Amino acid sequence: MILNRNILAIFLVLTSFLSYSQGDKARLDSVYKLKSIILANNIVASQGVGYAGMPSRHWYSFSFLLSLSTNDELLEMTHDSSPAVRLYAYIGLVHNKYTYIETVKRRLLSDTAYLSSIEGCTIEETTVAKGVTTIENWYLEKSTSSFLTSLRNDQNYRSQLYGDIINKRQIGRPIIK
Repeated sequence: MILNRNILAIFLVLTSFLSYSQGDKARLDSVYKLKSIILANNIVASQGVGYAGMPSRHWYSFSFLLSLSTNDELLEMTHDSSPAVRLYAYIGLVHNKYTYIETVKRRLLSDTAYLSSIEGCTIEETTVAKGVTTIENWYLEKSTSSFLTSLRNDQNYRSQLYGDIINKRQIGRPIIK
């Protein structure tokens, strides 16, 4: 009887560990896919540049990535080969009020890699360093916070949006305010 309880306890621990690992693997796969979208386009965009002033796919990809990433992962992304990933990761750390943000900022201020930028209806090139100093062009705390709250509170919206982003479909529903 005691042996059966021990086996059951070990089974339950292993099952919970495996479920966590599979959940974490799915999260990491999603992070990788969203990062790949940002990397492929090498664009940083303000929120309202999509169709009819809606958020762009770039902004949705970044914000969804932010909802999945830890500060350690974002910090690691500030070293990524993609200038857009580095800048978006920095913006994510700013949003999360990362304790050592000034250290990251000082490092990125010397980053002269180019990326495309879309702010409103202006399309141009910028550098990571310039992006860091003009973060307000691409980051609005209130909108980002509102969006992240929507993702946490509405799992149907979260699933639909993720599918739309990954499968390059038109975003079905605008940001929830």
